Amino acid sequence: MPSLQRVPRILVAVHQESDLEAIVAALHVNDPRVTVWSACSGQEVFEQLKVGGDRGTRGLPSLLLLDLSLQGPTGLEVLRRLRDCPRTNCLPIVCLSGEHIGGEGRSELVDEAYTSGANSCVTQPGDRGNLQAVVTRIAKYWLTLNQLPQEFRREAAAGLSIG
Repeated sequence: MPSLQRVPRILVAVHQESDLEAIVAALHVNDPRVTVWSACSGQEVFEQLKVGGDRGTRGLPSLLLLDLSLQGPTGLEVLRRLRDCPRTNCLPIVCLSGEHIGGEGRSELVDEAYTSGANSCVTQPGDRGNLQAVVTRIAKYWLTLNQLPQEFRREAAAGLSIG
């Protein structure tokens, strides 16, 4: 059975098309074989992950990069719902908070993300070069060093439904 490290699949949920393009480019530089799924709203995340519906045969991604400023539902609402779902509660979720959220507002948002089940929170740089550098570091850690529970690895790696 293939491992997560050999066949990485990442769901990128960001509301800015330019951010998505920069993130996808960085992920492909890090590993050209990576498969990137994208969503620009909270509802699209649920549809991509088949939350609350038929799981299909697609399986789960190896990692979710989740923009906290996502709309319809918000990034925090997506995070909470994914953590409440037995199928996705072990999915590694790295939350991105934008530089436009300043000072105390960003701190409160990050605190709430961790309370809601985020595995990591990262400030999303405003310029493309720095965003790509951050994404490359995120991918290297979560796709090569991080270890997931065995049951989750099977579904994410093989594209099989659990239970």
